[in-house]
Amino acid sequence: MPAWRGGARKSEFARRPRPGLRTGEVFRRSRADPDTEQKLRDLQRMRRIATLLLVFMTGVFIVTSLISWPWLAYARAFAEAAMVGACADWFAVVALFRRPFGLPIPHTGIVPQNKIGSARRSAVSFPPIS
Repeated sequence: MPAWRGGARKSEFARRPRPGLRTGEVFRRSRADPDTEQKLRDLQRMRRIATLLLVFMTGVFIVTSLISWPWLAYARAFAEAAMVGACADWFAVVALFRRPFGLPIPHTGIVPQNKIGSARRSAVSFPPIS
């Protein structure tokens, strides 16, 4: 039975080295392509902006927690929701593509584990164009 139909255990797929799981790993292979370099710069810029926004919201939360004015409760709640949302979004995206912190958390690393099977199912479900 082919591996993508269940002939191989999932752990066998998990043990194979999978390129491109870490950010920029795929881009480091071909540095000659200017389009690839631009995409890498854009990715790094977006990651930097997201991190700075998380740090800013953490600072707003700390400052509004130290000052006890009644109207600052709204700003504190907004900052807290932004921090929780940012962490939840990060975890959700990371959990799809790899195991966060290297921990064997169930239902993480879904895309690399099912990559071959998903491609085979997609190819089977769409008839060839003739």
